[in-house]
Amino acid sequence: MRPFYRKDLFRNEIVTSNPIEYQTKINSDELQFETLKMEKGQSISLNSEHYEIGVVILQGTANIQAGDFRAEQVGKRKDVFSGKPTMVYIPCETQFSIKAVGYGILEIALCKGRATQKGKPYIIQPEQVVEKVQGVLNWKRKVHEIIVGENQLISSRLIIGETYGCPGTWSVYPYTEENGKTIFHFKIDSNPGKRLQVMRSIDKPQAYYIQEDTTLLVQESYIPVPEVEKSNIYYLWFKLDK
Repeated sequence: MRPFYRKDLFRNEIVTSNPIEYQTKINSDELQFETLKMEKGQSISLNSEHYEIGVVILQGTANIQAGDFRAEQVGKRKDVFSGKPTMVYIPCETQFSIKAVGYGILEIALCKGRATQKGKPYIIQPEQVVEKVQGVLNWKRKVHEIIVGENQLISSRLIIGETYGCPGTWSVYPYTEENGKTIFHFKIDSNPGKRLQVMRSIDKPQAYYIQEDTTLLVQESYIPVPEVEKSNIYYLWFKLDK
């Protein structure tokens, strides 16, 4: 069978023998979020254009190249609940490629923020990710700070992290105020079909029902995230530093 080739309107060229699952979840003026699912041997070439990108490996192993920069055999976890992430930072106006090299599915999150200056590609290994436990009692959660604090020096404006909630607790409580737009991408460890609820309130309460792979763009707000019994919750979050 002949290889499958496709070139889209944004100069992103895909070369693979089978279609790659490439989805744009959120597309706003300053923030964009896309996901990739690839099998071993599949590859994709992209251009970051006006955005700096945090390439977060959710699961699987990849080779990532941007010019002379190479990150080979990166990504160690089998899913988001199995340890700290690996992330590759891609500056704006940069051509880069991703290839799936491990067994099983490679799943990647592309966290895009409009850049104000161009930096250099950089890799953040799991041991560089700061892990913290925040809150107490029934509002305790674990946080992975990926581009936060010292790691934030590599980016123009992006801030990226992961949060894990425990069954029967509030992942973010007391209410946390998010300044500006924030994108959240959710995973559920067990009972993936069961819906959870995210509340936010500015002028009036609003509710979102979330399940596996739900993605939300949230404006300035207070965000409590309740968990249901027997379901661990994960969410990747990112925003721009003002």
